[in-house]
Amino acid sequence: MRRRLLLPGIALALPLLFAPAAAATSGQTPDSLGETTGWNVALSPTNLLAQTFTTPNKTERLDYIQVQFHASTNGATVETWVKAGGPGTSGISGTEVTANVPAGIQDGWVTLTPPTGITLSAHTKYSVMFRVTDATNTTIIAGETHAEYYTGGAAYGYDGSAWTTPAPGNSQDLAFQIFMSPLPGTTDQHQNVHSKSVAIAVTAQTFKAGVSGTLSAVSLWTGGTDGTQSVTVEICSTTNGIDCAGPGPGVQLALAAGVLASATVGVNAPAGQWYDFAFSPAPAIVAGTTYAIVVVGDAGWRGSVANSYGSGVAYGNEAGWSTLNGSPVSDLAFQTFVKSSVRSNGGTPPPTSTAGVATTTDGPTPLPLLLALTAGVSVAAIALGKRYGIVTRR
Repeated sequence: MRRRLLLPGIALALPLLFAPAAAATSGQTPDSLGETTGWNVALSPTNLLAQTFTTPNKTERLDYIQVQFHASTNGATVETWVKAGGPGTSGISGTEVTANVPAGIQDGWVTLTPPTGITLSAHTKYSVMFRVTDATNTTIIAGETHAEYYTGGAAYGYDGSAWTTPAPGNSQDLAFQIFMSPLPGTTDQHQNVHSKSVAIAVTAQTFKAGVSGTLSAVSLWTGGTDGTQSVTVEICSTTNGIDCAGPGPGVQLALAAGVLASATVGVNAPAGQWYDFAFSPAPAIVAGTTYAIVVVGDAGWRGSVANSYGSGVAYGNEAGWSTLNGSPVSDLAFQTFVKSSVRSNGGTPPPTSTAGVATTTDGPTPLPLLLALTAGVSVAAIALGKRYGIVTRR
């Protein structure tokens, strides 16, 4: 009976063992941490609040932060910083942001999107600090008195000399949310500042590859879209300018000899999010070589007015390609993800050809070694046969 069950089990397992890996998908679903309901905790505008949180067991990008306000009679402003560690540590550069709290708000969320994207390490403690400015002292932030509702951190208050937990009103946690995007691979080149809207239908960003390998995906920062928009991203050669066929009126970019890869995705993102374009097959790129990310479709892309990336520039295309030079941006907010072809010891892997190589469950075995092993097994079999009379001399 066991043999009867074992053989079908092996037959079912073999296709799984040798099935190709699933292709990466474009876009992402942001992960969130925090509380969505809470009790009311009054915050004096002269005080500071903070909330610690622990990231999941994977490296992710911070998209935006939300905090819930129970009420604000006349409105207020709220500032936030992200810190690596507890609330008393130094803030991470580029994460300071200010937002308005609407007058008359009732149990509403206020979104704070840092102008610079940062990567959060896996399974690491961070804190986000809040300062509320309200001359009438009528603004109330929602808090939670049950610590067991969020076990990855705690709420803190600052009394002018030290941070202590729980926060005012015995708040164990603030009503907060941290939204993050899973990374599609290992980051190579990036320009993370997204402080200015681009608002151009056809744009490009050049970049110089830092490592040789395959370009699995690129990410662009969107400030939000009005409904779903179809966007095409192409990776293009820059041997003779940007080697992609320029678009005519109402016509998408045509695939040309200079196009190394292309991905078309329906983009429908909330405010403040990286959006991924995964390439299958992934094109090969060479370290030190300049390439262009060509984007057809204005889906709320943002970038940096200043020249924040020294190894490339942003372009716009109307009658032809021209650098934007800060009008409106100098660089798009982008990230490239590369699977390096360089081994950890500094060498390069052997050719990918399988000629002369037999694949085993433990990895490729060189054919000469396989033949030697086979010969050894044959000799051993003959010797045993002779010993037990199975093989006789003539």
